[in-house]
Amino acid sequence: MILVETISGFLLLALVGVGFAVLAWWRFAAAVGVALTLIPLWHIRFPVGPVPVSVPELMSLILFARALPLFAQRSTWTLAWQKLRFLAWPIALLITGLALGILRSGAYRTGLGILKSWFLVPLLLGFVLWLAMERGTAKKAHVLAGLIGGGVFAAVGAIGYIVSGDLAYDNRLTAWYGSPNFLAMYLAPLTVLAFAISRAAIAHEWQTVSRWAGAIMVLPLLLTRSLGAMGASLAVGAGVLWFGRKATIRKRVLAVVLAALVLGAFLYAVFQPPFASRRVIWQVALEIGFSHAFLGIGPGTFETAYLQNQPKHPPYPEWAVPHPHSLFFTAWLSAGLMGLAGLVWLFVVLWRRFRQTKKSPFAGAVALTLMVPLLHGLVDTTLWRADLATVWWVLVALLVAAP
Repeated sequence: MILVETISGFLLLALVGVGFAVLAWWRFAAAVGVALTLIPLWHIRFPVGPVPVSVPELMSLILFARALPLFAQRSTWTLAWQKLRFLAWPIALLITGLALGILRSGAYRTGLGILKSWFLVPLLLGFVLWLAMERGTAKKAHVLAGLIGGGVFAAVGAIGYIVSGDLAYDNRLTAWYGSPNFLAMYLAPLTVLAFAISRAAIAHEWQTVSRWAGAIMVLPLLLTRSLGAMGASLAVGAGVLWFGRKATIRKRVLAVVLAALVLGAFLYAVFQPPFASRRVIWQVALEIGFSHAFLGIGPGTFETAYLQNQPKHPPYPEWAVPHPHSLFFTAWLSAGLMGLAGLVWLFVVLWRRFRQTKKSPFAGAVALTLMVPLLHGLVDTTLWRADLATVWWVLVALLVAAP
C-alpha cells in the first residue's frame, strides 16, 4: 500500500473527487465505467483525517451519493427486498462474524479498516450498481466494460514492468501488487470473464473486443506463474467444455487435456518447497482455529497468532505470513464459525440464483467468473482484498440483475 500524505497528494485527491462527482451527475453510466476501470489503483491511499481512502473507494462513495435520491423512494426498498432478500442472511452472518472478531481481537484500527475497505464499501458499490441496472441508469454493458477495462488496465501496466525487466527475485511478475499471487488473483477472474462474455455474445461488438481484452490479460497472468490462479481458470474452462449444452467430442477431449494440465500443475506444486510451506501454514491455521473456534481471532491478526504458535513447531519454512493462504481458513479465523457459515451460505444461494436464471449465456458467463476465486481460494486467500472484493460484489450484482 502507498500512503500519499503530501499536500499536493491531498489536492490531487480533491481534484479527482470533484471531477468524478461532476461526471457522476452528468453521465452516471460513464462514471460507473471509470470507477471500475480504476480498481487497480486501490493500493494508493490518501489520509482523510485518521482514515486512509483510496481513489476507487472515493469513487464508490460518490456513486452512492449520486444514487441517494433513489434510496428515498419506498419502491427502491420494496424492489430490494423482493430481489435481494436471499442474500440478506448470509451477508448479515458474515458481517456480524467480522464485527465480533474485531471486538474479540481488540485490533480495532486494523479490523475496522478491513471491514470498511474489503467488505462495506465493495458491498455498497455492488448494491448501487445493481439498483442502477434495475432502474436503467446504467446497463450491464457499462458494468462489464468497466470490469474488463480494469483488467486490461492492470495487464497493460504489468506489461510495462515486463518490458523494463522489473520482475521479482524469482523472475515472477509482481507489478505494483506486492506479490505475484495478488496480481494473478485480480487478473484470473477477469480473463475468464472476457472470454466467457465473448462466447455469451450479449452484443455482437463484444465478441472481438472481449477476446482481445482476454488475450491482453493472458500474458501477465502466465508470467505471475501462479499455479493456483491458472489452475482455477483451467478447471473452470474444463468444466464448461465437458458439461456445456453443446458438449461435442472435440470439446470433451479438450476438457480432458485441460483437466490433465490442472492435475499436472497440482502434482508439480506438491513437490515444490512453497507447497511444503503451505502445509505448515495450514496446519498452524487449523490449530489456531480449533483454539478459537467460535469467534476466531479477528481480521488482520493471523501473522501475530502464527508467530506465537511457533514454539510448538520446528522452525517455520516461511515467517512473514499475513494470511493462511486459504479463503476458508481466513474466513474462519477472521470471522469465526458465524462468518464462515455466512460465506458458504452465500456461495450456495448464488448457485441457486444461477439455476433460477435458466442458465442464460450471460448468467453463465458471470457464474463461471465467480467460480474462479472460489476454486483459487482453496489454496490462497482470495476475496480478502479491496480490489478482489470489489470485483466479486460487482459480479454478484450482475448475476442478480441477470434475466
